[in-house]
Amino acid sequence: MPHIIQSFDPNDDITPERAHELGVQLVTELTDGDQYYVIATHTDRQHIHNHIMLSPIRISQDRRMRMQRNTLRKIRTISDRLCRDNGLKVLREPKVKRYGKSRPDLYTQLKGESVKESIRLRIDR
Repeated sequence: MPHIIQSFDPNDDITPERAHELGVQLVTELTDGDQYYVIATHTDRQHIHNHIMLSPIRISQDRRMRMQRNTLRKIRTISDRLCRDNGLKVLREPKVKRYGKSRPDLYTQLKGESVKESIRLRIDR
């Protein structure tokens, strides 16, 4: 199950409700409204952020969502545009990976094929 984290600048004047709405807009645009998802808006850090979990199966078709090489860039582009359109700051891409996941690990996780993510989910259950 693909997992997206959408973060907002700690200095932005944004409510958790508005952050959640922007998360819904992000998913709707990314998937053309053809994907089941869950959004959890967190306020437990210095910045408000959304955790977005996408179902790997499309609503209108009985097949998996295709995660292509440019999907991460597309997510970032949509989120950045939504922030600009709503008067929010666009966060710079971090120079250092925070969680140490390699690009291949991220792609397999987004495709729903990550063995590591599968193990993590089993442990959590």
